[in-house]
Amino acid sequence: MTGTATSNNVLVFSIAVNGYQQLYRRNLASHQQYADGHGYHYQCVQQPRLSHLGKEAVWLKVALMIKALQRGYRWVMYVDADAYIGADTPDLCQLQRPDKYLYVAKGFSGRLNSGVLIVNNSRCVIDYFQQALRHAHMPLPPADDVGWGENGHLIYFAHQQPFVCFIDKRWNNNTSADLDDYIRHYSRGPLYHLHRANLTDRLRFRLYHYGCFLVKVWTRIAHRLARTKPQSLQVEIDQLVTRVERHYDCFSHPSRPTNQSTYSAAPSSKSRLWEQQ
Repeated sequence: MTGTATSNNVLVFSIAVNGYQQLYRRNLASHQQYADGHGYHYQCVQQPRLSHLGKEAVWLKVALMIKALQRGYRWVMYVDADAYIGADTPDLCQLQRPDKYLYVAKGFSGRLNSGVLIVNNSRCVIDYFQQALRHAHMPLPPADDVGWGENGHLIYFAHQQPFVCFIDKRWNNNTSADLDDYIRHYSRGPLYHLHRANLTDRLRFRLYHYGCFLVKVWTRIAHRLARTKPQSLQVEIDQLVTRVERHYDCFSHPSRPTNQSTYSAAPSSKSRLWEQQ
């Protein structure tokens, strides 16, 4: 499936809540510049500004990726807020390969890193993200587990999927400061200490951080007072998505039909085994 890089059918988005909109302002500006330079539509999701989910709010990227694909964008690129896109980064559509729909790079651990996800719209890749989201609480094999968030599940469900294409590290470099990269990713790892934010942005990030903690504490107190159980992660993410849709049209209005693939990311017997544990 070919795609012309226009704002009508290519979406680049990032998520910056819980203070990350302050800490990584320079990086987010680079996302906008990249999208503008290639004629893509760009959206930085900054609402709601605080979420009591804390780190687990990263699952929102999976849910919004599904929404964007279902809305019909031909290409969708997700970029973490802590990643900087260089001025010479090529048109993402040039990555296209026959029968490949998910384009990802390996991180410093040698496994899929979900900080940059480039997707050519197809039913199979929508199924893949939906499957990961449905199994958000599923325990993972140690070889795939990263301790928290969605990355381990995206690693696990990508195994032996024919639509996955591993691309050059330059598209998501969180490994080497010497690499002539397109996207430099300051995630926890070798490059984390190289990111520099000014004092004001760091202080604002701390204020958001403490605000997020207070929201989390209040949510727990409210559940105890009402004698109700905390909601499941899936329900929490669904509620977040609903709030996002009120603010950002690119996730709430259909545009083009998706490309239907002849295969889908069906659960393997191995995934069912881990689900039973």
